[in-house]
Amino acid sequence: MVIFKIGDKNYYVEDENGNVLTKGMDAKPFIKSSRTFVPVRYLSYALGLNEQDISWDDPTKTVGLKGRSYLELVIGNKTMKSDGSSKEMDVAPLIKKAPAERTYLPARYVAEGLGFKVDWDDSRKMVICWPEDKPKPNLENVLKEIEEKPVEKPPVEKNPNKNIEEQFKELGKTGGIVSESQLTPELKEYIWKEIWEETDDSNVFISDDVWQKHRPLIMDIAVAQKQLNPPYTIKSIVTCKEWAYEDGNYKRSGGKNAGYVTIINGKEVICCTVAYTMYAELQAEWGGVCDENIFAEEGKQPEWAK
Repeated sequence: MVIFKIGDKNYYVEDENGNVLTKGMDAKPFIKSSRTFVPVRYLSYALGLNEQDISWDDPTKTVGLKGRSYLELVIGNKTMKSDGSSKEMDVAPLIKKAPAERTYLPARYVAEGLGFKVDWDDSRKMVICWPEDKPKPNLENVLKEIEEKPVEKPPVEKNPNKNIEEQFKELGKTGGIVSESQLTPELKEYIWKEIWEETDDSNVFISDDVWQKHRPLIMDIAVAQKQLNPPYTIKSIVTCKEWAYEDGNYKRSGGKNAGYVTIINGKEVICCTVAYTMYAELQAEWGGVCDENIFAEEGKQPEWAK
C-alpha cells in the first residue's frame, strides 16, 4: 500500500508484513481541477518502478513508465497511452517551475494504469493505492505513522473571495493582465496561490531595493523577445515582487538571484530569472514557458516552446 498526502513532503509505504516506511520527497503533491498531482519520479518509485523504468523525451515532453503496462503521458495532453492504446483523462500532466522544476502526473490515472486500485480520503486529503489483486488495506498502521510524526501540515484549502475570482475572470475577458496597475494586493495573492497554486514557502522575499534593480531587466521587452524568440511580438510584460521564487542558484556569488513569474501579452506565463554573471553584473535570463493562458481552465505549454 502507498499513501500520498496533500501538502506532505513524505509518502508512506506499508509492506506485506505491516511495516510502514516513510519516504522523503523534494516536492509536495497538490490538487488541481479536483485531481491529485504527484511528482513523477516519486509516484513511479512508490508504485514499484525503478530508475530504468522511467524515461523522458524532452523534444516531445513525453514521460514513459514501464510497469505491468507501458504508459506514455505527454505534458499538456489529456491522452494517456497504455501499451499503445489511448485513454482519455480529464486533466493533463504538467510542469511546475517554482520553487523547482518538476513534472507532475495525475496520481489516479497512473496508478490504475500500472495495476493499482486507488481511493481518496477527503477528510485526511490522502491518496491510497494498493495492488488491484489485493483487498483494500487497513490504514491503522499508516495513520499511526502519519499522525505521530511531526510532518508538515497540509495547507488549508482556500475558498477565495468570490469578488476577487470574478475580478480575475473579468480581466481574462477584457484582454488579460497587461499592466501592473491592474494588480491589487488581493489579485496578486489570488493569482500566486490559486492560479499557480504556489505556497508561502515557495515565495522568496524581495526587498524594495532589490526590486528596483531587478524590475527594469524583467520589463525589457527587447531582451525577452530575443531570448524567447516566440512567433509573435511581445507587447507587454507584467510581474511583481510578490511573484518571486528561488531559482537554482539563488545564492550565487555576487549577490542574490531570483526567478519571477511573468505574464506576457496579458495571458501567457513565462518565467524570468534575474541573475548575477561571473562579472557581478545583473542580467535577465528568460525561459521556462509554463502556461499559454492562465485564464483557461487547463493551461498548457505552447507549441512554439516545445
